Amino acid sequence: MPNKWPTRLKTANKNSGPLGRYAERAMAFLGGGAALWGFFFSTPVNTVAPAREAVNTAAVASSFAQKCVSAWLTATASAHSELSHCTTISPDVKLPATAAAVIDAPTFVAIDWSGAAGENSTATMFSVTIGVSERPYASAAPTQAFYRVPVEWTKQGPWMPSMPSRVAGPGAGASLPTAYPMNIGANDPLYNLISGFLTAYLTDKGGLDRFVTSQSGLLGLGGVYREATLTNLSATTMPKANAKEGDQIRVLAQVRSTTSQFAPVLQSYPLTLAFTSGKWSVAQIDRVPVMSSDTAPAPILPAGSPK
Repeated sequence: MPNKWPTRLKTANKNSGPLGRYAERAMAFLGGGAALWGFFFSTPVNTVAPAREAVNTAAVASSFAQKCVSAWLTATASAHSELSHCTTISPDVKLPATAAAVIDAPTFVAIDWSGAAGENSTATMFSVTIGVSERPYASAAPTQAFYRVPVEWTKQGPWMPSMPSRVAGPGAGASLPTAYPMNIGANDPLYNLISGFLTAYLTDKGGLDRFVTSQSGLLGLGGVYREATLTNLSATTMPKANAKEGDQIRVLAQVRSTTSQFAPVLQSYPLTLAFTSGKWSVAQIDRVPVMSSDTAPAPILPAGSPK
């Protein structure tokens, strides 16, 4: 209701006595009813289409940046048509006689939305970081380089308004310990459970249903490894002696798998176990392990850095 109407209704109420009061209440009722009707029956706001469009645009910008970094690093004075499809090459730009680097296929690292541009904000700017394994010549050892690419997006498509710039990578990372303080010995029933689960899940031995809950949704991988040997098992807490239906614990299993070519592969499986039907079973493979919440991450020093 427009702001001027409450004042008008109050004036009518004051000047018209009971009739004015009834009119005010009726209008309030109708206004509230209209709001409720709009809430329950109006067309819902479409959030899926804009989100899909944003994802698609970012994907195109990323792919475009990969192509343009490759064209930029390999452009020469006699062969630079690919680069001209990415950006305007000024006549005073001196391209090299041979390619600046020998590269492998560039990889997408990150993309940031960098705001709108152009009249009436008709262009969208992205900052795309591309990783490249490059060598000064074919037989040289490769090094990893990162380049930031400005991408301008309009309805006509993507464009690179200026040349890429080399930037630092995402860093060497930091180490944070996992939080599975309890070691599970090889004679513990849980150890046998997880050992059997990994064998059934990773090899063609079968019988996975004996180790998982009915709601886990887990299926064996079809014998992708010849063998799977559990080498260590730790837990966030020891299982209760009097466990109840629905109790859960989380464990981290270290496994050494063997490929069809007898090559060892080391893997880690963070798992959630559930107590159901009187026994512990694997309920799910966790997406990430449980990490310490009271330890500061320790920065990883790159090789050769002073300590």
